Amino acid sequence: MTDQNLTPHGQNIVVYDCEIKNVIDGKTITWNDHNKMGISVAVAFDYLTSEFKVFMDDNLEELPTLLNRAEIVSGFNIIGFDHKLVNGSTKAQYVHTDNTYDLLFESRLAWGWDPKMAFPKGMRLDDHLLGTFGPEWVKTADGAEAPLMWQRGELGRLISYCIDDVRRECMLFEHVWAEKPVITPIHGPRILRHPLWQKRRAMNAKALDPVHSKVWEVIEKETAGIEPLEERN
Repeated sequence: MTDQNLTPHGQNIVVYDCEIKNVIDGKTITWNDHNKMGISVAVAFDYLTSEFKVFMDDNLEELPTLLNRAEIVSGFNIIGFDHKLVNGSTKAQYVHTDNTYDLLFESRLAWGWDPKMAFPKGMRLDDHLLGTFGPEWVKTADGAEAPLMWQRGELGRLISYCIDDVRRECMLFEHVWAEKPVITPIHGPRILRHPLWQKRRAMNAKALDPVHSKVWEVIEKETAGIEPLEERN
């Protein structure tokens, strides 16, 4: 690892998270209906500028531009949820998804998961935060509350909640960047692949990691509509 890669700060990296407007009730809106959920707020931390950026109805179309220009886009369960939500909610599409480093996806891989297996339980964001950083760092609210905050007009609370989520995802991302073990209470410690793997994968994925390459070929099919709420939060 070269000196400039010892920290993600100052690099073209974005960590983001989205909250939705409408409750997923399993009837009128299911986990497949990303175009019906609506984005109430999205928050991104831009490591290039060290700034949090908030996206709502008035500037939501700017979010795909930010994601497309980043060299690495990270977050928790962004393959199974946030990416699909962005593309279901904006005209300006997020198309350069090969720059993705999904913390949940990488954690599952480190545990030994592949798309032929059921998703392992006990791998929510809170599980990672509890095991790795302690109980004081678990999420400030449940993700299922976010659309209710929006519908009650509690915009300040909602935005603060989303910022807190991204702050915790950045903590986890930087922990992985430093090559420290990630811990969940059920699965114990494991080292996740470094986020800079993304560049190496893009250059020579099949030669360096044929298993990971195959996973990416089927990930959209395998995750469509089957992401449990437990792993979203």
